[in-house]
Amino acid sequence: MDMDPSDNPSETNSNDSNRVLVCGLGSLGQYSVAALKAFGVLVSAIDLTEPELWEIPELPQLLEQIIIADCRQASVLERAGIHRCRAVLLVTSNERANLEGAFAVRALNPQARLVVRSSKQNLNSLLNQQFGNFAAYEATEVTAPAFAIAALGGDVIGWFKVGDQPFRAIKHPVAEGDVWCNRKVVEELNTSFRRVLAHLTPGGSPLPSDLSAWKPDQPIQPGDVVFALEASDWRALPPGMAPFPSRTESKPGRSPWRLWQWLRDQVGRIWKTGGPRRVVVVAGLFVAALLSVGTLLFWFAVPDQEPLDGFFTTIILILGGYGDVLGELDPGSPFPWWLRLFGLLLTLTGIALVGLIYGFITEHLLSMQFQFLARRPPVPRQNHIVIVGLGGVGRRVAGILHELHWPLVALTTQGSDPNIPAQIPVVQGKIADALTKVNLAAAKSVVIVTRDDLDNLEVALMARQVNPRVNLVIRTFDPGMDAHIAKLFPATQVLCTNALAAEVFAGAAFGEHILGLFRMDEQTVLVTEYFIETGDTLCGRLLAEIAYGYGVTPLIHRPRDDSPPVLFPVNELRLVAGDRLVVLATIDSLQRIERGEVRLPDCQVLVEKASNADAAFAGGNLIAQIVGCELSEARQVLEQLPTSIPGLLYRHQARHLIRQLSRVRVYSRLVAPESC
Repeated sequence: MDMDPSDNPSETNSNDSNRVLVCGLGSLGQYSVAALKAFGVLVSAIDLTEPELWEIPELPQLLEQIIIADCRQASVLERAGIHRCRAVLLVTSNERANLEGAFAVRALNPQARLVVRSSKQNLNSLLNQQFGNFAAYEATEVTAPAFAIAALGGDVIGWFKVGDQPFRAIKHPVAEGDVWCNRKVVEELNTSFRRVLAHLTPGGSPLPSDLSAWKPDQPIQPGDVVFALEASDWRALPPGMAPFPSRTESKPGRSPWRLWQWLRDQVGRIWKTGGPRRVVVVAGLFVAALLSVGTLLFWFAVPDQEPLDGFFTTIILILGGYGDVLGELDPGSPFPWWLRLFGLLLTLTGIALVGLIYGFITEHLLSMQFQFLARRPPVPRQNHIVIVGLGGVGRRVAGILHELHWPLVALTTQGSDPNIPAQIPVVQGKIADALTKVNLAAAKSVVIVTRDDLDNLEVALMARQVNPRVNLVIRTFDPGMDAHIAKLFPATQVLCTNALAAEVFAGAAFGEHILGLFRMDEQTVLVTEYFIETGDTLCGRLLAEIAYGYGVTPLIHRPRDDSPPVLFPVNELRLVAGDRLVVLATIDSLQRIERGEVRLPDCQVLVEKASNADAAFAGGNLIAQIVGCELSEARQVLEQLPTSIPGLLYRHQARHLIRQLSRVRVYSRLVAPESC
């Protein structure tokens, strides 16, 4: 069954290759369609049944085509125009159907970008190597950090990792006497470990979607709010331990040299893990050597026997059968004395190996017994976080808070979950009864993430009745419930898992690798990794143009030569094909990067004088480096002072240039057009 709700001829006649197919119109699929339409692409959809509830009422009018059929069938995909699709989102609630659909899509369109809803991480990694241009996410995994950070409250609004590097996003209200107050302009808050994301003033504009829209020279006053990102414990890792996985490092390669190098790396990795694995490897190699030598010796000692008989004789001796093979003291025995001595060595080695195996088995059984008997710690007394529901989101939230060393307790109606660390207290039973056992009156926050909206609302009401000051974080599925709950609990954070995850799936449809997300007031900020390729909208640009032209915040740059990654790279860096760049971006910024809609610079710098020839020489180098112009052009500026630097700069870029020139005693200032 086909439904064609779009009668807009202009949309139909647009670029026909700029289309995306969404398979699955559940809650996640519907939100993904809405997020994709913001990118200005044509969207078609396939589902087994027509949705009973349109969570976004106008969604049918946004779709070019709806096909009621099975997305795993080639004929259905061809009817949906799979050959013209640049990307396919497989987001049904059935992971098996999603993965089978991915195989069907790849068979028909080898170039299409595949974005799959799947929680099978190992399988996803293998499929990424097999398919290429493939990304897989699970809605609960990508959204759990938002719930965890909402529970912390305070200044922290986001926490994520890029490789081994942790980051945290903060929202800092500036009060009288604050260390940031009345002593700094906003740009001075940027350090080697911090980047400003936004600056709001009382009565000023609302939070912009452009992360570079703040004014760098504006003083910080009481009542202002500063959003910033901070890094900690940065380590410049060597190339072999860099936090970015290489696209080819998991494959052995086809050439003999690459195969040998891959085998050597695998053996080295196993050896470095130490412990029982190293002992097993050494013992296995030793037994293999004894089997080989024993087979050859017995074959040469008794030429009438087959080599296979020598192999079995060696195995019998290793398993303790010395008396069965060499026990008779017969002078006419075909076995010489040295071979009898070697057989004794085999038997003694076998006894030692059996003891080793028994030891490993006993150790494993004892560790399992102690793990089973390990008691969880008691419920914290105060200032802790209560997690209600240990489904996918609840387990992930508990893991994040445990990693952050925050006291917490989890409530569940199910049995004990072995995936929950033993250091986390868990209370089982009916929620109403369990709430009386978790010191709710002294709790800091309650995170309610069960699978039912009404259950979540009921728990929120009970929690607020016991502790009116507790910070509530509520998971919802119905968007209509969000507004009602927000009115009922004005200070409560209400998060819809599928609405948050849809922005990740939509962003990934255009080739970006979404590493995480967090909420900045009402905006979702995505942690996005770009692989720079020839001809894309980022290749060949200065980092200043990317940061201020598209409104993103660069976090980490990994050069194409596999040198160590750089935290908060400098603005004068120019990207080339093969580089990798991790940025913070809103969905609006991702759309602008996709369409190449860069904001034009609007400020000009006037160079007035240089103190001497050496200063002029250094100033020319700085201008060429920061502005990105030819060195000869920069030298010409310093020879005709006072003169303006040709071309316009972004305000942040211009002020950075003025500061750097002043350090080498070249004096300049902004010539501010009206728009600057």
